[in-house]
Amino acid sequence: MSAAQHTPGPWVVQRYVGSDAFQVHAWGLASNGYQPKRLPVAWIPNGWYRGDAALHHELEANARLIAAAPELFDALRPFVTHNSSDETITITVRTADVTRARAALAKAQEAAS
Repeated sequence: MSAAQHTPGPWVVQRYVGSDAFQVHAWGLASNGYQPKRLPVAWIPNGWYRGDAALHHELEANARLIAAAPELFDALRPFVTHNSSDETITITVRTADVTRARAALAKAQEAAS
């Protein structure tokens, strides 16, 4: 399995004050290697549907799911280990792997900050 090529996590959801829009971003280092830099990952606008509470909650849930993607990706990796045969897959489940998977799922379901 090749190395991940996405922006490393953690990713966080931010709701803009006075707006129904959400941004998912990660914190990284600026090109000089010193100053922290907010790296945009996704923008979820809600300008067309102001006042639609059900849709607002759905868009917020989408933002949380996007923000949890790096943790979900990392949590799934240990569950699948390929044997020498392409026809067989061995699944190894360790307590630490399940704990990490549960934490990633919880992040996907928590309220946006």
